[in-house]
Amino acid sequence: MSEPLLLPFNPGSSTIKCGLFRVTGTSPIRIGSGSIDFRSAPLSMHISNGGEAVRVPLRATLTDDLHAVIDETLDWFKDHFSLNDFALVGHRVVHGGDRF
Repeated sequence: MSEPLLLPFNPGSSTIKCGLFRVTGTSPIRIGSGSIDFRSAPLSMHISNGGEAVRVPLRATLTDDLHAVIDETLDWFKDHFSLNDFALVGHRVVHGGDRF
């Protein structure tokens, strides 16, 4: 196994943002970031790694729970990184009050 990876998600009302971090020693170092803008059609994920940027078209249908969008996004990461390297995938919950 190489150095562990961290993948935090931050869904909002109009976007999902994510970061990709590699843990070296005790400190995470950002190695990439991504975003999905729900206001853009067709839906796509924009991934950047330093100076390199990639647009990934998404087939998922946008719903209130974002389930299909998150699933397709996680599948993309699974296809490009070894799942064994992921130490943590997190989801930040900001809204929801007493529900969460």
